Amino acid sequence: MALAARLVVSLAFLLGLLLGVTPSAARAQSDSAPQAISVPAPEPLPELEGFSARAAAAPRSSPTHDAARRGFITNAAATATAYAAGLAAEAELVRLEGRAADTAARIAAAEGRSAILEKAIESRRADVVALAIERYTGATDPLTAGAEQLAHPEAHIAQTDEAYADELVFHAGEALGADLARLRTRRLLLGREIAAMERTERSIDRSIEIELEALVAARAEAAAAREALERHRKVYLDSGWSATVVGTGLDLVVVDAYMQAAAAAPCSIRWETLAGIGYIETRHGTWAGSSIGRDGRTTKRIIGIALDGNNNTMEILDSEGGELDGDPVYDRAVGPMQFIPTTWAIYRIDADQSGFADPHDLADAAAAAANYLCASGGDNAAAIFAYNHSFEYVADVQEHASRYEAAGV
Repeated sequence: MALAARLVVSLAFLLGLLLGVTPSAARAQSDSAPQAISVPAPEPLPELEGFSARAAAAPRSSPTHDAARRGFITNAAATATAYAAGLAAEAELVRLEGRAADTAARIAAAEGRSAILEKAIESRRADVVALAIERYTGATDPLTAGAEQLAHPEAHIAQTDEAYADELVFHAGEALGADLARLRTRRLLLGREIAAMERTERSIDRSIEIELEALVAARAEAAAAREALERHRKVYLDSGWSATVVGTGLDLVVVDAYMQAAAAAPCSIRWETLAGIGYIETRHGTWAGSSIGRDGRTTKRIIGIALDGNNNTMEILDSEGGELDGDPVYDRAVGPMQFIPTTWAIYRIDADQSGFADPHDLADAAAAAANYLCASGGDNAAAIFAYNHSFEYVADVQEHASRYEAAGV
């Protein structure tokens, strides 16, 4: 019976080894829920360059500009959402790959335990056979048993393996029988555990495939949204200068010229007063089919009538060889603010730093008009009267200035 006692002790140690598990810390880390991915803030509308901050902040509108604004906002949001989806897919892939590696390690460990368990079962079966032979032959050493019994021990018990094992267990005693039964049960449970982990492994593999597809789709969506975003950005920036500042009826480039001229004036001048003068003089540079281009210059030169003493005008002979007005005989008022060449020579300024003062450039002309008003008393009726000796003119300028001021820009 010494053999049975030794087997019981060794079996207790073996079962403790077979029941070991992989460290739970790694498993808890791989199975933990992924961190939430927040959607980044969509890219804001781009700022228009070359305009004063006040003018650029003014609400503006045109069909092209409005469509570009909507397109930019929509695609900025789509880009941010797709980017977040890509980050989420990448994070989930990292988590799933961690789970896959952990599951593979657990399967390998379980298969290792299974191999040890199989060896233990075979060893127990051998011990049971040896103990059964000892019981049948009375020999403590199987080598001293009868030749026939040693050669054919199964003839004394059963013909099938399972029946043979059961008979041997019965004759070997309850302790060894219980040990062998526990090993078999453990082998069955371990097999089920391995099968479950393999199913989990296949499920993780499929989840990885799904997340890879999601990542590819998110990146494609982000690329498409970014491409559309850049198209709308270009249109938005290209159309901003000609968009109408809400409430004024004026293009942004026009409002900006007046605003910058007022801000740089040597005295306090409202941009609305300059705009009132610009409206009365040339409808802000749009007289006779002209318009204000992106660079602030009139697309056509606006030249007034000859100052020859007719049509209620003063006679002013040519002062600049026709360089500004094209008339070598008499001076003519020029540009969007209708400066007489002699007056322009006094108050001219290269406000937009283009390299020369140009009366056909609204930025330069508006700045010169602000200088003239300041030299004539400031932002008041007297200064406006000095600009054009007509009370009706003064009233019209002030009326339109009030209208622009009501826009609240």
